[in-house]
Amino acid sequence: MTFAEVMMDTTHTHNDQTLYLQSNRGYYVIHPNGDIERTDMVLPPSGQWKMVGLVHRNARSLNSLIRLEEITSEWIAGHQLINYRVVDFDHGTIRTWGNDKLVNVWFYESPQDTPYYYRRKLR
Repeated sequence: MTFAEVMMDTTHTHNDQTLYLQSNRGYYVIHPNGDIERTDMVLPPSGQWKMVGLVHRNARSLNSLIRLEEITSEWIAGHQLINYRVVDFDHGTIRTWGNDKLVNVWFYESPQDTPYYYRRKLR
């Protein structure tokens, strides 16, 4: 698959698991289909903002992209997250999160299992 095909493929899945990302700017729920949900707003994901994967902060191109489905707990354990940036596909535009530094990533069975949804239920 070419890089352009990877970028245009919005059917990314993450092995039916949900990621809960912590960056220096906040927390994000990454749904199994790649939808990104902000936790500082109570809005459902639009379906137009998808996580594509991660790229090393020193990468000169996105050819070294780690696709969403390649991100596993084993991969996380072997890499320093602060050195990676999220690559997303937002309303047709490919972006790299330049100022957001990854701090931690957790894996959950579903979005409802994440701390964000747990806190929402308590309200």
